Amino acid sequence: MIEIRKITVKHILDESPDLSYLEQEYEEETAENRATYKEQDKKRLDAYNNNQWCCIGIIANGEFLVPFDDHSGIIEHISSGGLWGIESDTTAAEIKGTEEEQIAELKKIAGILNIYVSAHVEIEYKRNW
Repeated sequence: MIEIRKITVKHILDESPDLSYLEQEYEEETAENRATYKEQDKKRLDAYNNNQWCCIGIIANGEFLVPFDDHSGIIEHISSGGLWGIESDTTAAEIKGTEEEQIAELKKIAGILNIYVSAHVEIEYKRNW
């Protein structure tokens, strides 16, 4: 039986995030609200450009051994789809929720491929940004 030996949840710098949501015109809003929202967005975008926050992606990778015979095999990997554009100052609870979603997605993919995932599989977290 092929089994996931380790899951690694990675936080990766999103080097080209879509920040267009910070450049909206808010045409449906009143003039007063429009000015307020645009000023808030400008401050947030300025903070991004001054490296006060960044965007990251979170992805789960699973490692498993494909045996050739009783004595050899090759290590292979599968990954969740990942979620990108997460603001680095997002709450810890929201980050944890995204990590759990990516692990669940990886386990679902493993199941489709008939790769077993133990309830006690080792999970490592890497924050590379």
